[in-house]
Amino acid sequence: MRIFSSTRPNDDAARNIGAVTSDTHAEHHALHRNHGGRLTYQREASRELLLLAASTVVRMR
Repeated sequence: MRIFSSTRPNDDAARNIGAVTSDTHAEHHALHRNHGGRLTYQREASRELLLLAASTVVRMR
């Protein structure tokens, strides 16, 4: 999944947020597969949503 399709190649902030979002997304799926702790799963999902919101702000600038 590519999040930042319209960012400039030198936009480090957007790339960093994209990398963290991808890592968090992978962790989110791993938690779901392993059925490990519903609270941890919800916390990771909330973190992913916050990162996606932050990436939208970076993209809009």
